[in-house]
Amino acid sequence: MWEKKKQHVVPKVYLKWFCNNKWLLNFYDRETWKYKEQRPENVWWIKHFYTIVWNEWEKDFSIEDFFSNEIENDIWNIFQKINKYEDLTIDEKDKLALFVTFQFLRTEVFRNWINKDIEYMMEWNHKIICSTDKYLKWHINKYEEKTWKKFPLTEEEYKNIYKNFEIKATNVESINMMMYLSVLLYDIVRKKNWYFFVAPKNSSFITSDNPFASINMWKDFWPFGSWWFLNKDLWHYIPLTEHICLHFDWIIKDSEWEIVYSKTDRNKMKSYNSLIANCSYRYIIWKDKRLIESIIKRTKIKDKEFYDPNIISWPLWTR
Repeated sequence: MWEKKKQHVVPKVYLKWFCNNKWLLNFYDRETWKYKEQRPENVWWIKHFYTIVWNEWEKDFSIEDFFSNEIENDIWNIFQKINKYEDLTIDEKDKLALFVTFQFLRTEVFRNWINKDIEYMMEWNHKIICSTDKYLKWHINKYEEKTWKKFPLTEEEYKNIYKNFEIKATNVESINMMMYLSVLLYDIVRKKNWYFFVAPKNSSFITSDNPFASINMWKDFWPFGSWWFLNKDLWHYIPLTEHICLHFDWIIKDSEWEIVYSKTDRNKMKSYNSLIANCSYRYIIWKDKRLIESIIKRTKIKDKEFYDPNIISWPLWTR
């Protein structure tokens, strides 16, 4: 049961592609400015992050089971084919599109972002309901009619609820939003052209705890990966292994999408890695700390605000 409580926001099967020969990850903590070394199974998990807790005795692990059995199950074999520059079957493309979609939606970054949006809407609805005494009474009556229960607060207590309590969204709302958006985004991702950028010899892609990175043509970051996939000015990147980075352009086609392997050069690699590092939520990841140190030294990322677009010196939108 402990294994189900230990729920990874970045899956182990993905992180293993950035391990060293001892199967260890090195990562830089942007909050503490320190380096650490850990095994993939011991990092970036949060207790019951996807668990729906109905009550003290009843917990629903269906989302965690879905990730383990449906999303991550065949990904290792698909990544092996990609690492050898092989073509994928239609079924493999669909599974990779699903993996990429959820790698954006399942992160702590997305959870925090969507919770803020939900909490804003809750407060906004509260203000609308309390806009007049007549409207508030109407809502209370509707509640009592539907539930056959007395409204648990007085009118005055309800009006002052945001003054007296801290109202937070639960993981039920954010999980519902994650699953709703996955249907929309999966269809968009699978219809885009896919470019697998291949790292040159003796170069590597890094990754992070928020590996889905986006940027527009004016070098403005969309640090949460941006689910605005229809925006034609946005370009999306996700490193799949230390040798391969997946790029989506803005084109969405009704016909079958293409997969293209394209070699990149060292100058472009610096910008790709700078973008990935800059869109990290807290941790920048690679198999040892040499490359991370050089990126931090070059970009001065620890002295900057998160998601600062000025560290990107090369236009990523050209290929």
